[in-house]
Amino acid sequence: SAQNNADSLWKVYNNKSNADTNRLKAIYTLANIYLTNNPDTAIIIAEQEIQLAKQSNQKTYEAKALNIIGVSYKNQGDYPKAINYYEKALKGFEEIKDKKWVGNCYINIGFVSLYQSNYTKALECNLKALKIFEETNNKIGMAAGYTGIGIVYEYQSNYPKALEYDFKAFKIQEEIGNKKGMGACYTNIGIIY
Repeated sequence: SAQNNADSLWKVYNNKSNADTNRLKAIYTLANIYLTNNPDTAIIIAEQEIQLAKQSNQKTYEAKALNIIGVSYKNQGDYPKAINYYEKALKGFEEIKDKKWVGNCYINIGFVSLYQSNYTKALECNLKALKIFEETNNKIGMAAGYTGIGIVYEYQSNYPKALEYDFKAFKIQEEIGNKKGMGACYTNIGIIY
């Protein structure tokens, strides 16, 4: 069960004789468990993760925790705080040159900017993400970038452009055999029609 899983993760985290990396993996997973149902708890756990990450100089986990806090605030509808934490995470991932996560941060900032009706920033972030994912040939990321761009155009009532990007996203989802992703693309395309 989820509770047993959470209990065992807490045991790993609280056992100081475990390697810091294992403790960080455990607390990161824990924060993710609470992300959707209990964002307040996810924030508290991610803050603990940041402390341990700083102590053990694990910049990846520090940036991942900042991202979790951003997602938590997004889930609570606090978009300015979400963007603030996403940008901190972005900076961390740029420092350690983790392109996949840099791209993910741009996607996250893009969606929150969209919710704030800042279409220019939303489009800019999705285009930056797309460029990174194309350079690294990250198909899942490319599909997310295309989808994000399509949604921005949809919000601006530019339906031909929205469809163009939704079909690009669909093509990639089909290429990698992601049926769930294909379904999401069909939904977006259906909404536009």
